[in-house]
Amino acid sequence: IQYNDARTIFCVADHPCEGVDAVLVDGQPAGEWQAYTLVDASNHAITVVEFGQRQDEGANLVARVRGKLHPVTGQRMVNPATVIWDVLANIGGRAVAEADLDPFRRECDRLGLDVGGRIAAGESPQDVARAICESIGAQFCADAPGLCRIAGSAAVARARVSEGPITAQVSLDAMANDLTVRYGYEDGEPSGSVQLEAPDYVARFGRRKADLEARWITSPRVAYAVAERLLRDRARPQWQITQITVPRTVRVFDGITLAHPLAPVAGTFAVLSREVDLANSRSAVTLSTPIGDVPAVRLVRQAFAYGAQSYAGVVQQTVGTDRIYTITEADGRPVVGASVLANGFTRTTDAAGRVVFPISALPPGSYVFQITALDGRTWPYPTVVT
Repeated sequence: IQYNDARTIFCVADHPCEGVDAVLVDGQPAGEWQAYTLVDASNHAITVVEFGQRQDEGANLVARVRGKLHPVTGQRMVNPATVIWDVLANIGGRAVAEADLDPFRRECDRLGLDVGGRIAAGESPQDVARAICESIGAQFCADAPGLCRIAGSAAVARARVSEGPITAQVSLDAMANDLTVRYGYEDGEPSGSVQLEAPDYVARFGRRKADLEARWITSPRVAYAVAERLLRDRARPQWQITQITVPRTVRVFDGITLAHPLAPVAGTFAVLSREVDLANSRSAVTLSTPIGDVPAVRLVRQAFAYGAQSYAGVVQQTVGTDRIYTITEADGRPVVGASVLANGFTRTTDAAGRVVFPISALPPGSYVFQITALDGRTWPYPTVVT
């Protein structure tokens, strides 16, 4: 957003940021610029980018930032639970405590999930929370304990059902054995996608495709992990179990232990929806569980937008007789154990995402590095060595 009349200073975030990694003008890396935090006329801290020269009217300006900092710890907020809490409590003014999302936070940490994104005009705090959850294969319910849960995760049993009416049917509606996740949204468009399939279930049921517009995922690592986890459930048919009557106190995401003689499955399952009967203080709930063995999943295709912005994750430097390249994901995490082929020489990145080539292997000239991550993703990195 233009900040001064000279069109040299632009606001990129209405909060302090950990850093600005790249600035693009009409899709190309900007020349002279600097980013910093200042206090606006309303005494509110914002992050701005200042250019060395005036920017033309109508120019498409994009800044890639490492986002909002936690108001207490000062750390960048990337855990989905922390981001949702910030959106609901600090932006939306809802009465939500950070501790309310602790179970969801721990599960996201265990799965290595992190997010980043931009709130569009007109989105409500609950819309944003739902969008974040949809991006990572989770569920959000404003009335549920803990507010959010990872789809398919274990639920705490609150009631047991062994008698009464019950309806069960197999549903293929949500089945998908070929899943494409699009991620890394900038200026409304994804910068990458990953496609996975469950070949055994494709052979059994035919190809059933689905797409996930994961606009809160920034990392190809997270996109791959989410696609893999979702496909292991969604490639299989689902039992939909309805008309189960439980106490009214049972809420969405609570667990129901099913031990009914007419039920096709037994175990504890999370409540996906409920309908309260005000006359008798009971609720009719719906459960769901996949059928069959967990499928093997394989990568079909990956795609990247090979514009200049794709290479912000590679930093190069020359130290003594070595050329050192540090390769990171879009969220700043190092790409560990990746194979890097350059000018006929292959090296592997260390725990910091660094790979070292001797100067003799890379004399001055133009090269295209071929980078292959441990999860099978590959991408080129063109560079000029001087």
